[in-house]
Amino acid sequence: MKRVLLFLLFLPMTLLANTDEWQKRWWGVHSIVDLHKHYKLNEPILEPADSVQALMGLVYYGESFKIYKDCLGYEVPVNGDVGKIFVVTTSVKETCESVIMSEKRDGEFKAKSLSFNLNSHTLGVMFSDEKFRSKEIFFNLPNLDRQKAESYYARSVIILAPDKEGIKQPHPIGKISDSWNTKKLKNCQTADEECNLGTFNCNDCRFGYFEVQNGCLNGGPKYCGIDQCGEKGFPACARGQLYQTGSAQKKMDCRVDPSFVFCKKGLRIRCQGSLAICD
Repeated sequence: MKRVLLFLLFLPMTLLANTDEWQKRWWGVHSIVDLHKHYKLNEPILEPADSVQALMGLVYYGESFKIYKDCLGYEVPVNGDVGKIFVVTTSVKETCESVIMSEKRDGEFKAKSLSFNLNSHTLGVMFSDEKFRSKEIFFNLPNLDRQKAESYYARSVIILAPDKEGIKQPHPIGKISDSWNTKKLKNCQTADEECNLGTFNCNDCRFGYFEVQNGCLNGGPKYCGIDQCGEKGFPACARGQLYQTGSAQKKMDCRVDPSFVFCKKGLRIRCQGSLAICD
């Protein structure tokens, strides 16, 4: 399910190495910034030919709570030549446009054409290789703030940082190793058996947060950490609000009918009280 990082088919080993490393970092991306002002989603990037363009910046937490930004760039080919898709890693204080010409690139691969698609949880890169074969790579971005996803398309983001007046950056909660399996998790919003939700504190989560399905139409309990729903030993994935609201019930009960959630093929749903877990 969501742990399937890339959809790759017959891709060169250099491309596999680059994109796999990008995905490891981008799993923790929490903000998209510096989106190109003129390129549209799913449309081929053809102009200006023979130029280097900054497509977007992906902001994430690295080691020691330091914030990094990967700038995704593209060398736009001319007259049938081959271009390059590449990444430049920089400080969040720098704009992608100001660093995209840097010779220090953190991985690259060749492409004769390129288009991209971005939604609240996935970055899709569609391109053709040197032999004009169409390829697609999908990067999972499960920790984007989905409630503010529209702001990414508006080319705006707010990042809090210390200033002269002493405003302090919020201390993020959680480690990348936190997992439902290890039970080392911060419960950032509670939900009881009667579907009453507690205070929402999930914006403080370092690597995003995920929801455990308990059948409540207004949402289940939420925990800081990377969303791996559908995998063995992890919470099941929801089928969606539309499916659930089609029921006259206030709550779908895993112990009665678990059809409102699903797991990876070959796994079954196990109920921990009202919580749906894949087993």
